[in-house]
Amino acid sequence: MSLWTSRDFVGGGALIGLGLFVSAYSYQTMPLGTISRMGPGLMPFSLGWLLTGFGAIIAAGSIANRVQIEKFEWRNFLCVVGAIIVFSLVARPLGMAPAVACVLVLASLAELKMTKVQFLALLVALPTLCYLAFSVGLGVPLPLFKWPF
Repeated sequence: MSLWTSRDFVGGGALIGLGLFVSAYSYQTMPLGTISRMGPGLMPFSLGWLLTGFGAIIAAGSIANRVQIEKFEWRNFLCVVGAIIVFSLVARPLGMAPAVACVLVLASLAELKMTKVQFLALLVALPTLCYLAFSVGLGVPLPLFKWPF
């Protein structure tokens, strides 16, 4: 098996890339300050380097322990990412309940083993729990229903 198909090597490389990007971006766009007078860029800069270090540890560990990467499920990936995008587009104009229902419909396409009873139970429970957690508990000003017409 090739090193390039090792799951840990690819994941560690992704963490290294993300960490370097965060560190470089924060270094170029925000003042770092000093340890005694920290600027807004010091924390993301430091966490980016920490993420880079963890990625290097994971990638180095993959050389000793190689695991074959499974086939990537594009349909599942697109359904979940699409659900997040749809939530961001639907939540403000229609409210939380329709947005969560749209997310549930798209996310359920990624998991085809869900029965109709499970789907209906989630369709009732998820908007209710989201409303209780965010609107009632946290005070986020997102109404349950908002009809634009």
